[in-house]
Amino acid sequence: MQRLSEAQRVASLSVLLNLAVTAAKGILAFLTGSTALWAETLHSLSDLAASSATWVGIRLARLKSRAFPWGLYKVENLVSLLIAGVVFFAGYEIFREGVLGQRQVELTNLSVAVPGLAAIIVAVFLFSWYEKRKGEEYNSPALKADALHLRADSVSALVVLVSLVGAWLGYPFLEKIATVVVILFLARAGGEIMVDALRGLLDASVDYATLDKIRETIARDPRVTGIKRIMARNSGSVIFVVAEITLRSHSLKEAHAISEEIEEAVKEAVPGIERVTIHYEPEEKDYLTVAVPLAGLRGEISEHFGSAPYLALLKVDRQTWEVKEQITLPNPFLREEKGKGMKLAHFLVERGVDLVLTQESLEEKGPAYLFEAADVSYRTIAHRDLAAVIEDLGELIARREERTEVRGTGPGRKG
Repeated sequence: MQRLSEAQRVASLSVLLNLAVTAAKGILAFLTGSTALWAETLHSLSDLAASSATWVGIRLARLKSRAFPWGLYKVENLVSLLIAGVVFFAGYEIFREGVLGQRQVELTNLSVAVPGLAAIIVAVFLFSWYEKRKGEEYNSPALKADALHLRADSVSALVVLVSLVGAWLGYPFLEKIATVVVILFLARAGGEIMVDALRGLLDASVDYATLDKIRETIARDPRVTGIKRIMARNSGSVIFVVAEITLRSHSLKEAHAISEEIEEAVKEAVPGIERVTIHYEPEEKDYLTVAVPLAGLRGEISEHFGSAPYLALLKVDRQTWEVKEQITLPNPFLREEKGKGMKLAHFLVERGVDLVLTQESLEEKGPAYLFEAADVSYRTIAHRDLAAVIEDLGELIARREERTEVRGTGPGRKG
């Protein structure tokens, strides 16, 4: 809402500027009797109408009702499309008057008209630069479109200035050359405005860079095990996101809480997002991955977690609790001076470990908090060797499953 209020303030300034510019051009046209300046005054009137439409569009975008529960954000896109039409119409009028027209410019009070029109051109160009920056900051297509339109207006006014000076110096053909250049500029600006507006109205996807940033933000959460699909679209100056993901979670309540955290993270990472909808599914695995720190390759259980020389990873069938695969890995962080436990915990989470069995108590330690955040279970065991652990896997895993039914039953989440 604050962003829309700021955008509305800038649009209001644009309306006031166009009102002042139109009045100034009208006064100069009256003083000089220049038909070109009268035409430019009419051109500015079209700018004033477009700026007023921008202000109305941004104001309407904030309104929500039972009939429009998502808001009227696309009004901004409709306004941008209207501005594109005004730009094309202005280009046609300039072509008709400046290229096809046979009227001669009457040079009266040129000492007033030239500096006055030059000052107007500078003021309009500077404000268009300011409005473009604000449009990008607030992600407002209407502000960006109006900025391009104002810039086109400053160039068309420059055509009039060149025509006045050129005719005064005896080179009337300069007016027609400059007019053609401006018409090309107007056509390009109008085309860009129209394409952007149509993309918003047709629910086209946001750019790939924004999609990648959303994907990276979601994937950064260790509880997310997969991203099936991400869709994001612009509606006016805001973005709507829908994501389908799989979560490492064993309760609907926790999965809902995780999805809300992810939604907030995405909103913080990408400006301009109005709503994030997360469709989540539990991770579907027919096996569990169990990690056991080892003291040696013969299967002796290590008394330490982070300083264990080796790790045994067991792939266990969820139905029969039978070990389907067993590998032993060296601890990649054994020689680290600090943070061995946390680095090893990150390593296990990234490998998709579901249960960690260790002789060292992890209660109220960094790895325990990381495991809790990633929904990885851990238990303190008294077993001396891996064979004994494998023999009791059924009981150990059963206790883990009980823990997932009743969350947070005690310190360390050991169940």
